[in-house]
Formats: sequence, C-alpha cells, structure tokens
Amino acid sequence: MMRYRRWSARSMIVAPFLAVSVACGAQPVSGPATSAPPTAVASSTVPRAALGTAIDDYIAHGSLNLQNIRAVLVSQRGELLAERYYYSDAAAYAEIHSATKSVISTLVGIALTKGDLRSLDQTLGELLPQHRSVMSKSSAGTTVRQLLTMTGGWTAFYDADTATPELVRRVLMAGPEVEPGTFVYSNVGPHLLSAVLAQAAGMSTLGYARRELFDPLGINSQPAFEGPIAQRDSPEVVSTNSFRWLRDPDGVHGGSYGLALTARDMIKIGELWLNGGVWHGRRILDADYITQASTNQVPELAGKIRGYGYLWWVTPLATHRAYSARGRYGQLITVVPDLRAVIVISSRTLDDPPSIEDHLAMMDAAIVPGLS
Repeated sequence: MMRYRRWSARSMIVAPFLAVSVACGAQPVSGPATSAPPTAVASSTVPRAALGTAIDDYIAHGSLNLQNIRAVLVSQRGELLAERYYYSDAAAYAEIHSATKSVISTLVGIALTKGDLRSLDQTLGELLPQHRSVMSKSSAGTTVRQLLTMTGGWTAFYDADTATPELVRRVLMAGPEVEPGTFVYSNVGPHLLSAVLAQAAGMSTLGYARRELFDPLGINSQPAFEGPIAQRDSPEVVSTNSFRWLRDPDGVHGGSYGLALTARDMIKIGELWLNGGVWHGRRILDADYITQASTNQVPELAGKIRGYGYLWWVTPLATHRAYSARGRYGQLITVVPDLRAVIVISSRTLDDPPSIEDHLAMMDAAIVPGLS
C-alpha cells in the first residue's frame, strides 16, 4: 500500500480555504489522466488515485502561495501516474518563463548530436559571423559552454519592454560587463544561444525545434503565435491559448523566456532527458550531453543547495538526486533519475509565487513516498 504524509496539524485551515475556493469559482480538480502516457506504457503498482489525492491534500493544506499551481503531473517509467489541474485543464497553454532556457539547452545538445555545432568551445566570433566586425573582443571569445553555464560575463537582464532592433548586435558590440568565468544568472546568454542555433541551422530557432524536437515528441506547435517578446505580459498575449514562442524585434525567438507549452508538453521534454536522449527508440540527443548538462558545472556552486549545469538547475530532493528546468512564478520540469520519474508543475502568474524550496518540499512530502 502506498503511504503518504498527512497534515492534520493544519486541518483548521481547510474550511476557510474551501470557502474561498468556492467563492472564487475554483474549478474542481480533475481525475487521473486517461490519455496515452508520454512514453511507452509500463506496468505500475502505484495507486493513481492515492497519489493524486496526496497532491491535492498537500496543496489544499499548504501555504497560500501554493494556490497559484495550475497543474501537477507525475510520470514514472513512462507511465503517467498523476495529472491534477486547478483553475485549468489539459488543453491550457502557459508560458514556462525561464524553463525556456532548458529547451534552448536541449536544442544545443541536439545540434551537437547532429553536427550542426561542432563543440561547446566554439566561440561567438566563429558562430555569428554576420556580427563579427562589430563584436567586442570579449564577445568574440565567448564560448557556447560559457553561455550554457551562465559564466559568459553578461550580468544585465535586457528589458523586453524597451527592446529595440538589433538587440543581439547591440549586446555583442557592448560585450560582457565582467570578466568571463564567474557565474552570474542573466537572460542575455540564452538569447545569444537562440541566435547561434538559428545561424547554425539556417532556419529560425522555432523551425529547428519543430523539426528536431517538437515534432518527434508529438508536441503540437502548429499554429504558432510568434508575437513580439516586448508584449509577453500583455493581456492579449497571456490570454492566447495556443502554442507560442515570442521573438525579439529582429525575429530571434526568445532564448530565456517567451515559450508557452501545455503541462503534457513539459513532461515529454522531461521524459526525453530521463531516457538519456532517446524517444521511442530514436536518438534525439546524446546521453553524454545530458549527463554533463544535469551535473553542476560551476565550481563556486559546488556544495551549495543548488548547482547549475547547462541551463538546467541541479535541485536535489531530500534523498534523491534531481535536476530541473525552472521558470518564474513556479514552472518546473524536475527529473529524478533513480526513481525513473518526471514531475511537472505549471503555475499561474501571481504576485506571490511559491519558491523552489516550496515545490521541492511538496515533492518530498506528497509525491516521492508514492513512487517506488
């Protein structure tokens, strides 16, 4: 019998929470998934209803900032064990925010596997020849590896609301703000990688992703909303319930954010990584790249609570190694290799989102005990 922890000490808040939910028109949580799992079906002894109930219970009795969660999906050994929705459903698209960076990392791995990129040590001077004449010396010498590990020296967060034409060119002209080699989380590097991918593939980043990643995984990207990234938070964009990947003023798809997927799409990406880059017998990206990308690559983060690989966070659980694609407001694709599990959390955009610690605690308390 599956065991999971209950939170009776907090039961006093159940009635008020339910009252608020009814008053706000909260949608009822859906039952377990009946659709085909993201990978081949494997037999499982985990009671699906019990795992889903454990997730519902934790969210209902947890901190208020957990109430922005709109979806929690759990797969193990290729079988979808739990699929819970709150204020949402399986057809809903939501921006994955900075988890877009991990999709860019996936595409870099694919480009290396296919030979569209030769090495992580190739430089921007080599890979973006159309901008070479205006690049600063530091920009020209920056490597793909440095951009993947946030050690390229760029510290600024370019403001999409004030983005003007030639964004990539202007960034390369100005160069990194500090000496490369130190970890500084920034949106600049992943966006430069999107430009690198488009140049290397001879097509847009979305076109490449569609051909090499989305179509093979069965992620529907047609039609695609490709509006300006400067309008990412506008009501007309947020309310667009379709696949979208927003672009900068020159048509470069956002490398740091701007991608909207369904929760089921997110779990497919996690499954690809869990399966070592193989999807239904087809090699999509090399297992060695996944090993490196999901391992801490930043020396100053060694021994810290979280490390950083290649645009993936190293996010260990209490007793299990794990790594995550992580986005603002509570978007997560967490891979737990030794449990053969993928956990997806998709959240609504609210001002008081849960922290990564909140989500990992939920995994430890409500999900991991139901996986064997």
